[in-house]
Amino acid sequence: MDESVLRNLLSALETINNAATTNNARQQAQEYCETLKRDPAGPLYGYYLAHKDNQQPDIVRHFGLSLMENTARYKWSDASLTPELKGQIRMNVMALASEVLDCDH
Repeated sequence: MDESVLRNLLSALETINNAATTNNARQQAQEYCETLKRDPAGPLYGYYLAHKDNQQPDIVRHFGLSLMENTARYKWSDASLTPELKGQIRMNVMALASEVLDCDH
């Protein structure tokens, strides 16, 4: 996982959710987040954001889950997803499902 992408993603999510952000900055941040939905590594970043051990705010965890969901719903049959990546995504989903927090209900 590329740390600079992760930093940029967290910054973009902070920008999107900050009430003082200008519309232009919010749109740019949203476009950056949308590029990760198209990136084959997007669900791996999603797993990182969603995992409880990384202590992200709920809104960030939710976005992480949406990255994973987007891949499962819309890109699962794409050639860009190798069998290894699909296996990793499956394992990540199962890991998250087995570690649901009481506050997640």
